Amino acid sequence: MNAQTVLIADDIAANRKLLHVTLRSEGFKVFEAADGPEALGHPDAQHGRLPALLCEVRKTDRLQTLPFVFHTATYLSSSDEKLAMKMGADIFLRKPASAQTIVQTFKDARTSRHAAQPSGSIQELEVMKLYSQHLIHKLEQKT
Repeated sequence: MNAQTVLIADDIAANRKLLHVTLRSEGFKVFEAADGPEALGHPDAQHGRLPALLCEVRKTDRLQTLPFVFHTATYLSSSDEKLAMKMGADIFLRKPASAQTIVQTFKDARTSRHAAQPSGSIQELEVMKLYSQHLIHKLEQKT
C-alpha cells in the first residue's frame, strides 16, 4: 500500500513538528508549510488563514477533490464547524486531540471526501468576514 501524503499548514512550528512526527511514525508521507501561501506554493498569495486556505484549495481544479482536515485551536464553536464544512472541509478536528485521534482522523480522511463540492453560495469574502467576526468575538471574550 502506498503511503498517504499529508500537507500540514500551521503557523506554529512546534505544532507542525508534532503532527509531522506523529503521522510519519504511522507511515504517512508528510510535508509542512508555515502558512497558506507556502502550502499552495504561491509565496505572494494573501491567504494566510486556514479558512482562506480551504477556500483556495476548493476553487483550485487540481486540489479541489483532495481531503481537507480542518484542525484548529481557534475556531472551536459548532457554528465554526458548520461553516468549515459548508466551505468544503471533510473533517473538523479540534485541538488538542490525542495522537491516536489524529492518526485515525487522517486515515479516515481518505474515505471521507464529500461527494458534493462546497456550496456555491458561499464566497471567500463572506467566509473571511464570518471567521474574522468569530475571531474578534473570541478575542473580546478574553479581554
